[in-house]
Amino acid sequence: ITNHQVTFSKHQNGLRKMYEF
Repeated sequence: ITNHQVTFSKHQNGLRKMYEF
């Protein structure tokens, strides 16, 4: 896994928590 993928994964986790319904 590349560093970019890790950053993207963390970003998606943040978005998921932000837009959780």
